[in-house]
Amino acid sequence: MATRTTSFTQTIDGTTQTSDTLDPLKAGQAASGFAFGISGTFVGACRLQRSLDGGSTWIDFLVLDQPDILPIPDQEEALWRASWAGAGDYTSGSAVVTFYMGNKDASAHFQRLATKDRRLVGDDNPLQVGNAQNVSLTVLIANGTSLSAAIDCIKARLAAIYIPSAWTAAGLTFQTSADGVTWNNRMDRFLTEYTVGVSGPSVSIQIPLTDFIDVRYLKIRSGTSASPVNQGADRSLTVVLVR
Repeated sequence: MATRTTSFTQTIDGTTQTSDTLDPLKAGQAASGFAFGISGTFVGACRLQRSLDGGSTWIDFLVLDQPDILPIPDQEEALWRASWAGAGDYTSGSAVVTFYMGNKDASAHFQRLATKDRRLVGDDNPLQVGNAQNVSLTVLIANGTSLSAAIDCIKARLAAIYIPSAWTAAGLTFQTSADGVTWNNRMDRFLTEYTVGVSGPSVSIQIPLTDFIDVRYLKIRSGTSASPVNQGADRSLTVVLVR
């Protein structure tokens, strides 16, 4: 696909399944970011993807299954595209995707997403993205094991974990998967296993949304990959996702 450096609108459907590539750096907008919008009548999961290696590898940034417009702070000089990238993502219809660069067009859309009194977005008036909702679910770490069942994060992102009232002392680490079949230990950008401390039972732990924004499938581990800690009984963790 061609690379674009300015705002553009493009239709993706069953024939054209991937948009042109946006390069904010070439347009001098990498620091200010852009807005990504999707409209039209479609059934499917449209993925906004980024590449940090010039387009060789694409990583999901977010997934939208209905019309919306979102501000995207550009990160690490990435390339961006929209795509029905996964098997089964596209069902029918067509999606009109628009990349608004950090110019007056994008600014107008950012302001439209402000609170209803139309004040400018700022520290005293945070930007409201879509119709964000919290979704709570329960995931089990079975007795004598350390790894939970899988969580599908296709429509929401991990925001918090609630530790039950009985808990065999251990911190938390994670496994992630792009397809629900092949699993990898979750590492941070410094190649250190992503670890969450647990001070004891009956605590809730906040997880920064950006830390798992690229994750489709997730498992929670008691302990680390090198030293997993088997729980002494069935443990039901409450997981809060934001969508």
